[in-house]
Amino acid sequence: MLKSMLEKKKKEIKRKERARALTNALIGTTAGALAGVLLAPKSGKDTRDDIKNAAQTLNDTVKDKSQNLSENIKVKAEDFKCKSAEAKCKIKNKLRESKQVLEDSEDISEETESEVENVVNETK
Repeated sequence: MLKSMLEKKKKEIKRKERARALTNALIGTTAGALAGVLLAPKSGKDTRDDIKNAAQTLNDTVKDKSQNLSENIKVKAEDFKCKSAEAKCKIKNKLRESKQVLEDSEDISEETESEVENVVNETK
């Protein structure tokens, strides 16, 4: 149950980050193209070259951000694995300790029973 909740949360985060990256890419492309066309007193060929260069720069930026995002997700997943393993280890240790306390209390109970029987036998 916890695992499925975590997987859903991861998928939701990934979807939101992809949507954000796509939105930023579209806004940047549109703004760059518009600024290039409107503000540049250049020939059509020069303007097309500028747009091509801006698109290439945008493409490179999106690739870099995607790689950074991917690396960030991998680091966080690894961190989660480590923390989960630590928690699992702590739980196992606590269970062992509890089991030992239970066994010790059973031993004490048996010893007490034995002592009570000895006292009863001695009083007879």
